[in-house]
Amino acid sequence: MSLTPCTAFIPGHLPLQPARHSCTSHTWPKTAAVAVLIAPRTRSVRGWKQRAFLRSGVVSQAPELLEAESEEERLQRMLLDLGEFELLEGSSSELLQRAFTSLRNTKGGKEAKERLPSSSELLGLFASAVLQDPSNVEAIFGMGVFLEVSHRPMEMLRWMDLVLELQPKHLGAWEARSRAQEHRGRLSEALAGYRQLASLDTARTRPRDALLEHQQVYVLPMEVWSEGVAEDLQVAAKHVDREWQENAYDPPRDIASDRSFSVMAWDDVLCEELLRHLEESVKDHFEYIFTNRHVFGADEDHQGPAANMWLPSQRAPSNAAEVAARSILRHLLKEEITEFAGVEYWARVRSFNLGARFHYDADVDAEEREWVQGNPWRPWTSCVFYLTTGGPTVVLEQVLSPEGHLTPSLPACGHLCVPKRNRLLVMRGDLFHGSLPVKVWLDSDESRKVFIFNFWRRHRPTAPSCQEPCLARHVAMQPHLLQDSEVQNLEKLMELHYQDLRETPLRPQILARPEDLPHSSDFGYLPVLLPMPSMEQVCAEGGFYRLDWLRAAEKFGPQPQRWMVFFAGRSGN
Repeated sequence: MSLTPCTAFIPGHLPLQPARHSCTSHTWPKTAAVAVLIAPRTRSVRGWKQRAFLRSGVVSQAPELLEAESEEERLQRMLLDLGEFELLEGSSSELLQRAFTSLRNTKGGKEAKERLPSSSELLGLFASAVLQDPSNVEAIFGMGVFLEVSHRPMEMLRWMDLVLELQPKHLGAWEARSRAQEHRGRLSEALAGYRQLASLDTARTRPRDALLEHQQVYVLPMEVWSEGVAEDLQVAAKHVDREWQENAYDPPRDIASDRSFSVMAWDDVLCEELLRHLEESVKDHFEYIFTNRHVFGADEDHQGPAANMWLPSQRAPSNAAEVAARSILRHLLKEEITEFAGVEYWARVRSFNLGARFHYDADVDAEEREWVQGNPWRPWTSCVFYLTTGGPTVVLEQVLSPEGHLTPSLPACGHLCVPKRNRLLVMRGDLFHGSLPVKVWLDSDESRKVFIFNFWRRHRPTAPSCQEPCLARHVAMQPHLLQDSEVQNLEKLMELHYQDLRETPLRPQILARPEDLPHSSDFGYLPVLLPMPSMEQVCAEGGFYRLDWLRAAEKFGPQPQRWMVFFAGRSGN
């Protein structure tokens, strides 16, 4: 029988020997109360827990108690897996308060921020709060929050599930663990968790509804060409399009776009060194959207948690995403940085099999008086930079009218861009767009990874949704900060890259025949299904397409009416 060390917490005793686990040493101060026991390696009574919480369809990731193991011993076993830390004295509640204060690091103003706590110091605070009172559910939840902010999702799941074992109606644990499962591509379990959250608190239905909205965007293997569809498209096409304006309701006439294109795409956009930095940071940039609320409160530097980051034109880049945005604007779009207010940017990491609901990019937090049945503020250009393959982006030639309507009511044309590493999609900033899944609503380990860059002419998106980041204060984002010399080196590499690059955009393949569009989609919002190409075909080809529904409708010609598929509405359930 093999033997393995495990630890037990015994108040008032000194360590009997250094604690070791998985070849990782842990520093215990002399005042710590830890004894090391030798116990036989034993299998879990039922292995890892595979039971559902409250019949919710959610499977626990918390480790099962081993034979003859107490709850306190299980907690110590879980703590030993987290890394090296130092135990601290104090009550559980006091240590927990200190831990959250250090995590947020706002107390005392800017002077306190000169000494930022390290990840191991934060871990020591949260771990000590747990060990001082293993029955303190909020201390266990605090450890889960720390792991979420550290962008360690699998470890966070185990701790949040432990919270739910002790307190099955803990709202914060349900939301955090369901979001982690969504980001991992476990869509059915994420939805089950969000539904459980909504059943416990009717004010917290937004995560469930948002996931369902994304799920409703897909392509059906169903042909819908009919005389009715063709006629609808031809009627809608009679609408005269308008030029882009920064504000759709009260446009400044002197900055109307004179560009002749609406959607374009390029390959081989960035040099390999910059591309490597983006690939290393994209997951952390994405998780930052959900975790910065634990770090940034409303203080002299921030107005609360932010969803998107802002790089003003007068500030130098400080991370790879900002270097990429500036390089795209300068070298590819041939625009002067000083002619813009700045760039808004964020990352998306989404399952291959989850689409994105159709939407406008806008100033989310614009004041209510500036809204007319939908936000009128639009970026000059929206860019999607792809780091992986995945479901295609679809851009429709629909805009928001001053009356708050989609114009035209049915799009006559659109573009479909299949993701590819180092490909960039550029669209006019006021066009309706979303993305399609590779397969419909199936769990997948593969993720579609992108950065989005919105370039704003004069208007700056409003806080708190969009703010300048202070990545040095976020424990998981600190490694992605660049020194000035690193920024300058990447900018020089990009200059050399564009000297050798053919800056010719991709020529879209035009799909303008009925036989090119054998399938269909309503994109989650249209009252009728529009003809679409086969998803299997376009993903296999990996191309860039222009969907000319109007020309296809004209070629279809008068035919005996077969069917028209309408959706009266979507319940969202």
